[in-house]
Amino acid sequence: MSILTYIFLSISITFSFMVVGGLAVEALKKSPDYVRLSNFRFIKNDRTYDLIGVWLIKWAVSKTFWRHFNKKLTLSSGTDLAGLKAMRMEMTNAEIGHLVGLIAQTLLVLVLFILDQSSTLIAILIFLNIILNLYPALLQQQNKARLDRLIAVLESRSRVPNC
Repeated sequence: MSILTYIFLSISITFSFMVVGGLAVEALKKSPDYVRLSNFRFIKNDRTYDLIGVWLIKWAVSKTFWRHFNKKLTLSSGTDLAGLKAMRMEMTNAEIGHLVGLIAQTLLVLVLFILDQSSTLIAILIFLNIILNLYPALLQQQNKARLDRLIAVLESRSRVPNC
């Protein structure tokens, strides 16, 4: 197979697993573990996100056609506390969807490796899995952490009695 064929096949596989991730989110929402998953963070230190280049994905998502994919993740100036909490839920759904896609595609890569398939195909799949699943999930986690801080401030302000 040509390199172009491997690229198109890998893109198709990656997007297929993203769809699987989206479908899995709908099933996982009913699970008692969903709340635990929604609060899980791989990286606790905000500086680490910058060090590993999550800012590049943030730039790509905000400045390219990717910004049109999930309009529910756009913060407007008049968003209230309920809107922020709804946005956090959408971020959680997107994050878990990407993580399911990441795990599913990683399993496929392992199977392809065991079956001694093309190293070119495997390398492209790994690259796309990192760029299109891992980094977007990390971006969602970073954004959720920022959003959680904002929600906490707004909730503390709403508890303060008016004088």
